[in-house]
Order: sequence, then C-alpha cells, then structure tokens
Amino acid sequence: MDPESGLDAVRSVGINGRKIVAISTRPLRGKVEVDSTGLVVAPGFIDLHSHGQTPENYRYKAMDGVTTALELEVGVSPVGEWYAAREGKALINFGASAGHIPARMAVLKDTGDFLPRDAAMNRLATPEEQKAIAASVQKGLDEGALGLGFGLAYTPAATHEEILDLFYLAAKWKRPVFVHVRYGGVVTSGIFESLQEVIGSPAWSRDLCARVGQYVREEKVLSLMDAIRKSSLMPAQRLESMSPQMRQKGRQSGCADSILVVLPEEIPNNRGSVRTLQGFGTWRG
Repeated sequence: MDPESGLDAVRSVGINGRKIVAISTRPLRGKVEVDSTGLVVAPGFIDLHSHGQTPENYRYKAMDGVTTALELEVGVSPVGEWYAAREGKALINFGASAGHIPARMAVLKDTGDFLPRDAAMNRLATPEEQKAIAASVQKGLDEGALGLGFGLAYTPAATHEEILDLFYLAAKWKRPVFVHVRYGGVVTSGIFESLQEVIGSPAWSRDLCARVGQYVREEKVLSLMDAIRKSSLMPAQRLESMSPQMRQKGRQSGCADSILVVLPEEIPNNRGSVRTLQGFGTWRG
C-alpha cells in the first residue's frame, strides 16, 4: 500500500541497499526474499512525539511499526551531542527539535533531569538568561534540529516575551515549532489564553500500530489506507521543507527509502505483530 499514489494491490517490491528500486506485478528474485503473502506492506510509521529515545525504546518502537521516532515537543540540548550519541548505533531513524525546556534548565541550573524540577519551572529568567536560552536554541538549529520544541505547561514561569522571541527565531530560520500549550483541557481556566499564545500542531502518535487497529478494525472511522497515510506520508510531508531526506520517507515507490513495515491485514490493537524492513539513519534539518 502506497499512501502517496493510492496504490492498493498485490505487488513484489525490490530493494537494493536502502532504496526501493522496483515495484512489479511479477515475482522478483533477490539474495534475501520475504514472503508477505496475505499481509500488508506499507511505509514505516513516523512518530512525531516520541520521548523514548533509548535503545530499548527504539526496539519497542520497531515492534510497533515505527521506523522513525522524533523528539519534537520537549526537544533536546545540546543537539549536536544528542545526534552524535546515536549516530550509527540506533535501531531506527531518529531526530529532534532544539528544546526550550532543556535549554532553560541548563541556563537556570534546574536540578531536574528530563523535565524541570525547580528553577526552570518556577523562576523568571533575567534578560541575560533569556539571551543565553535563545543562543542555546539557535546553536541547536545550527546543529541540525528539525524545529523548536516547547513544553509551556512545564515552564509556567516563562513569560510570553521569552516565548515570542523564540518564535521569531523559528520564523527567521523557517522552522516549525512543536508546542505543548500551557493549559490542556477545554474546561481548564486559561485555555483560550494559551491558544492565543500559540497555535499548536497536534500529531497522532503513541502506539501507532494499536491506533491503526483501533480506528480501522474496531471503530471503523478510517480506511486502512487513510490510517497508513496519517502514520507515514503525512508526518513526512510536514517536515520536508526543512529536512530534504523526508521526501524519500512515508512512500512506497521507486527511489523511495527502503523503510517498510509488514502488517497483518487484520491490524491488531497491540504491539508485536509487525515486521520491520529498513535501512536506518538520522533526520536533521
């Protein structure tokens, strides 16, 4: 199934190295052959909201059909060091935004680990500290971050001015922002103000194979092609403008990257029923 062309048919797929080189109505022969009779071959899923960025998490992501896991909301800092620690070692593709949270934590000397625990959560940043935060985020963009990540619910002391300055920075670099707004519920006080502060970019993510099974098989609100499109092609298209490699992801056509998943036709709503076929690498801006 190719969500870009809409092809939904029985085909043989030929792969050479990391590229799809043939899609044929006739059987193809190769050094390694995978019999997918009765199964669905689709582009690997792309998770735009993946906090788990460890080898163990990558292994479970692959079992869920996810071949690219991106940390775009909280983001990372320093970006260059984060990429270097995974280059050539990660089981699946990876990428990240330049994170406002980790930059603020470092500048304000917060004692937390992944999320703020004290200073970055509770204290206003001085003008000098705001400049240091912005410099750190800009350095991350220069090192290949895919955009800017914000978790405003976790940094309530960050002023609108601090956030707006970073939005201007993102506009200058022509990069998207990925935001967890300050208030999340429709009945929560301040939700309208939080939406005025930023327009978020929602992403369907988390246990993608389970979501496909839920919406296709159980609730029947999506066709299988639409579910695959939302899990592969559409996330790739969102990021193509700042990462040219993504023009080769989320598709199943000649010259596309050989990042494929093999699914049961009756998609289950749990992990472990997916086989992943792919070459791996890094996504950078």
